[in-house]
Amino acid sequence: MGDFLHYKLPNSTPVYKTGKFLSLAALESYDGFLVTDFTKSRLFGFEESDCEASFHFSKEVINETSKEEYFEVGNQMLSLIQNRSLEKVINSRIKKIDLEVDLSDLFNKLASENPDAFVYLISSDLFGTWIGASPETLLEFDGDNYKIVSLAGTKKSNDFSDWGEKEVVEQEIVTSYIQNELDSLEVDFIEKSDVVEKIAGPVKHLQTTFSFKSHKSIHEIIHKIHPTPAVSGMPKDVAVAKIIELEKHSRSLYSGVIGDLNKHVFVNLRCMQIFEGYGLLYLGGGYTKDSDVELEWQETENKAKTLLSIIEKM
Repeated sequence: MGDFLHYKLPNSTPVYKTGKFLSLAALESYDGFLVTDFTKSRLFGFEESDCEASFHFSKEVINETSKEEYFEVGNQMLSLIQNRSLEKVINSRIKKIDLEVDLSDLFNKLASENPDAFVYLISSDLFGTWIGASPETLLEFDGDNYKIVSLAGTKKSNDFSDWGEKEVVEQEIVTSYIQNELDSLEVDFIEKSDVVEKIAGPVKHLQTTFSFKSHKSIHEIIHKIHPTPAVSGMPKDVAVAKIIELEKHSRSLYSGVIGDLNKHVFVNLRCMQIFEGYGLLYLGGGYTKDSDVELEWQETENKAKTLLSIIEKM
């Protein structure tokens, strides 16, 4: 049986495809719809065909993250920040929910209620079934014209108070990283926007947009930029190593790259892996020196509402 690929680019109409996801040996050899894991060690491309498709549900047993486990890892990460091994790091968790819904209907409702997001539903025996509504552009491009966003800092969308120092610093770390990486790529005509609020369903973030020109390949830029400190931390290599060491779970496709390499690719956030009868939400919070583990836990609960608010109405 074939695989499903349903997706909607921001402010566009949904695309529905059938075919087959294939494992890729290298990112550079492919120019189509791409899905990767967090470290880009697993790469999948889609080959469209007119076939009968079905949903594929993983049989892997993956444990939910308890609050005690999240706090334990969070406090270890804060210690690394306090001793200056890290400036920022993302602590993620898994939340398990009961799930008995029509998946195509869930995709359509998620797309309808998140017009500014990249919304997708994918299924393959290579990675199971996933759905998400990501607010974070990794790269948007047309020819040699590119855009990339620095998206970080989180609070409820109905919170109209001033942004706190913790959120401002968190986003500035990502912005500085992207600026430095673009400088090292020697891109042309960099324009950096002012910081604005980006509404993403039940939460909002701080966002800066970079516009630039480059003759580098999309593959080279993705390798250089991803994962940004918005999903890893700073220094990036140390943060990624500590995430792999300390988190009790594999991130799998969460915080990987997803999208069309001919148009627009995103960071895979606000996502859920779907099993028979239940779903696993992947959720993360950005830790800096001013973080509080309890508040970071609550931030992940707020992010979960992107999907839960839709599911609860079905």
